[in-house]
Amino acid sequence: MAPKNQLPAKRKSTASSSGVLNQSISLPKNSDRTSFTSSKHFDRFLKLIKGTWHDKVFRIDPSGPYANLLKMLTDRKWHKLLSPPTQIDSDIVKEFYANVMPDCDKKDMDDRFSYTTFVRGKTILFDRDTINTYLGEPLTLPPSEDPTVPTLCEYGRNEEDNEWDHGMIVRDILLPGKRYKKGKGEESTTVSYADMTLKAAFIFKFLVHNVWPKSHVSTTPKAVTPLIWHICKGGEVDVSRIISRELKHVALRLMLPPQNVYNVCFVLFFTKIIIILLFYTISLGKKIT
Repeated sequence: MAPKNQLPAKRKSTASSSGVLNQSISLPKNSDRTSFTSSKHFDRFLKLIKGTWHDKVFRIDPSGPYANLLKMLTDRKWHKLLSPPTQIDSDIVKEFYANVMPDCDKKDMDDRFSYTTFVRGKTILFDRDTINTYLGEPLTLPPSEDPTVPTLCEYGRNEEDNEWDHGMIVRDILLPGKRYKKGKGEESTTVSYADMTLKAAFIFKFLVHNVWPKSHVSTTPKAVTPLIWHICKGGEVDVSRIISRELKHVALRLMLPPQNVYNVCFVLFFTKIIIILLFYTISLGKKIT
C-alpha cells in the first residue's frame, strides 16, 4: 500500500499551462572585473565557481489528482512561485551573491545589509516590497506606524513571539502516532516528510523546492513546521518577506571562512527566486537603478 502522503516522486522541469517563463532571455556580457563593485567582491565570485546548479522544481498539474491541494496555493495568489523559470546562466546567480556583501566589517553586516546587489552593470533590489510586486502583490499589509519596524503578517507576528503550540502542530500535520525526531540530548529537532499528512507533505515539497529551497528534502527542522501548519490552516503568510529574509540569510552565510564556501554554494544554487528576480529586473527593466 502506498504511503498516505505519497506525492509524485519526480517531476520533469517542463513548462505547465500557465504563468511560466519557459524561454531563455538575452543577458549582458559575461562576468569580468567590471561587473563587481570591488576587488573583494570579484574574489568572492571566483570562490563561488565551485558551486553546482540544480533545476529541481515542484510542479503540479492543475487538472490532476492534487488540484484541490493546488488551490490552497493559487488562492493565495502564489501562481508565479508554482512555476519558476529555470533557464539561466549560473554565473548570474554567483555574481548576484558575490556583490551582495556590504563593504564593511563582518560585525556590521547584519545592520548594513541593504537588500541590493549588482549584476551585469545593474543594481538589483530584493527587499520584501520588490519581491511582493513581482509576485503580483499576493499580500498587502497596512503601513507601519513606525517606519523602522516593518508590518508583519499573522504568521510573522506569531513567529516573532514564538507563540506555537507544537502539540497541536504534531496532531494536525503528522500522521497518527508520528512525532518529531529527537536529536542529541533527546531534544526534538526534525520531522520526516514521510510522517506528514498528504496536505502537509504537499506544502512541504512546495516550500523546499520553490520558496525556501533546501538541499535536503526528506526531513525539515522543527522550526519550519509552524509555517507548514499555518499554511495548511489557511493563516495569513507574507511569502515575500520569507523569501527576502532567506536570501539575506544565505548572503550572510557567505561570510563564513573560505574553507566553508563550497558548502554554502550548495545552498546558494537552490535559491530559485534569484532567477525569478533576474528575469523580472533584467528583462523587464523593473526596479533597476
